[in-house]
Amino acid sequence: MELLSRGTPTSGTLHLTAHHLIFSSHVPEGERAREMWVCYPMIHTVERRQPLGLGVEGCALRFRCRDFNFFTLNFRNEMEGKEVFETVQKLTCVGTLRFICSISNCRIRESAVCFLLPTGEAGEEVQLVEDLSA
Repeated sequence: MELLSRGTPTSGTLHLTAHHLIFSSHVPEGERAREMWVCYPMIHTVERRQPLGLGVEGCALRFRCRDFNFFTLNFRNEMEGKEVFETVQKLTCVGTLRFICSISNCRIRESAVCFLLPTGEAGEEVQLVEDLSA
């Protein structure tokens, strides 16, 4: 697959986790692979585009993010592109707070809203606070 960002094509591998879309570039030996991490709430829209030419297979997914980052993922196989599109759609359109929390031991009640507040100076621990008034 190929990532097209800022006019530069980069071949690599796409990983879809529970909370992030991760693209890792393929690089020659001895060089460090570059990665692009996008958390699903940052994704504003995804458009699935069909190939422009006849006899050309594959598809492209055009991502627009809330931080004004734009990129396109090109797939050689249309079925792979469709599966990625549907998976990203399911992971970005959540219906409950339970799926938003990226902390594995976070206990969220449906009637509670969680906030992460710093407990003191920068670099100190973060405290989980529930606001039951929401």
